[in-house]
Amino acid sequence: PGSRYVFPADVMVSGAEWTDAAVRARIAAREIVPATHVLAESMRPVAGLGWPGRIHPASIETAACELEALLDSGRTVGVVLHGSEARTPARHRATYPFSPFDDPSAAVEWAKREEQSAKIHAVLDRLPVRRFVTTPDMLDFVDDATWLPLAIGAGAFRAGRPLFSRERPVFLHAPSAGPVKGSAYVDAVLGPLHDEGVLEYRLLSGVAPWELPAHLRDADVVIDQLMLGGSGVLAVQAMAAGRLVLGHVAEHVRARYAEPLPILEADPTTLREVVLGIIADREAAAAAASAGPAFARAWHDGSRSAAVLREFVGV
Repeated sequence: PGSRYVFPADVMVSGAEWTDAAVRARIAAREIVPATHVLAESMRPVAGLGWPGRIHPASIETAACELEALLDSGRTVGVVLHGSEARTPARHRATYPFSPFDDPSAAVEWAKREEQSAKIHAVLDRLPVRRFVTTPDMLDFVDDATWLPLAIGAGAFRAGRPLFSRERPVFLHAPSAGPVKGSAYVDAVLGPLHDEGVLEYRLLSGVAPWELPAHLRDADVVIDQLMLGGSGVLAVQAMAAGRLVLGHVAEHVRARYAEPLPILEADPTTLREVVLGIIADREAAAAAASAGPAFARAWHDGSRSAAVLREFVGV
């Protein structure tokens, strides 16, 4: 209750219930025992049973014990990884020129992430589980992984208001993690332009997932992220709604799509130039955004994800 990240599920478990081993045991008996295939999210435990007195029910170590037990039972097991849990900062720094992990002021945080990702990769190296990643940039960080594309609900494909139908175009930024997504650069560029009356800058924080699509449909331009080199759920939802998306997507990541990715390239060094170009030629910007809905439907309506999982379960 009260969590911003609540999504529909067949079995809903509150935080209080999760702390009760008996509740987790009942879930395991009802949901896991009959299962032939199991996917674990982000190297988190499925039922958090672990071994008494040994490890925390939500730890990576617990997840590893569960995965090993599931494999030993003959089940087919996979792990779905989404981003920060398996994105090794050191490897990211070596691969992406605008890596946020170069920032020395957050060295303690980066060290924690390095330690966490090292634990996860150690489990992956030890256990023969299938590896899935939900964005193509994550193929750089998880060896032998299969891309399981993000899937968005049908409601995300509702068109928004006509682009650039207001005198001041609306630029929206809704970062899940500001320091990693380059929000300081976004603020530095769009804040002054907002104050000058050139555009309207909306920075969203703490918005529930089910509220976000309505905000996207009322924007003209959505700024995704400027530093990681890939794109995520926000960009997909914005494209589905027909918004123009800005963000930094590395060339080798773009090449993993079989068609041009309709995200206008912008990084910390070019953002102001790109924004002013949009203001100067709104017609061209709207034309660029028009490719978004078809692209989002082709890659992210769930069909490609279903095909990947169909192969996983062998049907």
